[in-house]
Amino acid sequence: MDEENQKTVMSEFSLSEVVEDAAKPYSAVCLAAGKKFSSSVEKNISAVGDVRQIAELTELLLDNAVKYSDSEGNVNIALSSSGGQKKLTVSNTTDGVPKGNLDVLFERFYRLDSSRNSGTGGHGIGLSVAKAIVKLHKGKISAFSPDGKTIIFTVILK
Repeated sequence: MDEENQKTVMSEFSLSEVVEDAAKPYSAVCLAAGKKFSSSVEKNISAVGDVRQIAELTELLLDNAVKYSDSEGNVNIALSSSGGQKKLTVSNTTDGVPKGNLDVLFERFYRLDSSRNSGTGGHGIGLSVAKAIVKLHKGKISAFSPDGKTIIFTVILK
């Protein structure tokens, strides 16, 4: 997200459709990489926000999940709504991350393992951009590993 060149345009939109559309290509991407992809998007969830930025947020989280999932891993995306809050989760299996809270991943240029960028081509800024988008939409984003083998990114929007 290049804040200087991109104006934020807030409007009401179908969050379900934006997430589904952004996630569609990842089924083929995962298949080509020997990974499993699953999607569970609740229908008829609307939100107020910038459609382009929410699509970018979804793509950033899925890109990250595909890049850092293990070789025959799983990538999952889910969207649900409860009590006026929208919950987007993206998770993937991985070759080992520390258990617990991993919010340090949202720091610009941070990597769990500095050797990771050689295999993924990343620069360590995608998740910090995701955090900026969520903050702009007055939401919350977190990263957590329940077992050291799965990482779950959760976005809460109002």
